[in-house]
Amino acid sequence: MKKKKINIPIVSIENKTFLDKTMLDGSIATASKIKSGNPYCLFFIVCETYEVGKQVDPQYTDIDQIYSLRKSDKRGSRDPFQAEIILDLFNKVKNHLNSTWSDVEGKIESGKIIGWK
Repeated sequence: MKKKKINIPIVSIENKTFLDKTMLDGSIATASKIKSGNPYCLFFIVCETYEVGKQVDPQYTDIDQIYSLRKSDKRGSRDPFQAEIILDLFNKVKNHLNSTWSDVEGKIESGKIIGWK
């Protein structure tokens, strides 16, 4: 039997200079495709500025988090990067890589069968 190597994403990060509604829609579709192949994969978007209108709430998509590195929502802003946001992203990835992805027995014991992200 011949062995084959396959690549399965564990963490996926899309990087954007700015994120607008059109780019967000594309990222939502990409996140859904990736999560259909590996539901344990985290999907993040990291952008310098977030330019999606306040009427759009991406919370109920397959995107796990959107990190906006600058406080200003204006393209070309020179606001400094938010160090706490970068540290949070680093810690989320580190914790995910070091975690137990599936613990069905532990969930049954706890009485909460489906975890909450």
